[in-house]
Amino acid sequence: MLAENGTIWLPNLSCITDPIDRHMSTLETFFDVFFVENPKKNPLYRATNLVDKDLLRCPDALTNETQMRPLYAHSDQPFVALVLKKDWEKNMSATPPSSPRKAKRKIEETFSEEDSSGLRRSPRVNRRRALLAF
Repeated sequence: MLAENGTIWLPNLSCITDPIDRHMSTLETFFDVFFVENPKKNPLYRATNLVDKDLLRCPDALTNETQMRPLYAHSDQPFVALVLKKDWEKNMSATPPSSPRKAKRKIEETFSEEDSSGLRRSPRVNRRRALLAF
């Protein structure tokens, strides 16, 4: 179970965003979906920076630097954040519309409640340029 106001972080690649687009009518019942420009908002990204030197000693040398290139080739918003809605439990019995809808492209600059001015619509991006699968 996801913690109250929990966030699911995903890479912004077509293998992720295509299913989000297809199932947005169901997802938006429980989550707000944001496309995030600033990778430092992602806790895994920040944690990876803390152990960067250790990761370079591993055979695959996967660091933020090596993993972010394909994400930025795909879009200037490298992550998708699914933020659990506060009233998600009320929506458990709600029946989503049967017709699929495209995801609303929102960009979240910050997740703090003090500053919510970072929302704006995202332009359509070329999804075929991403080569990396997580």
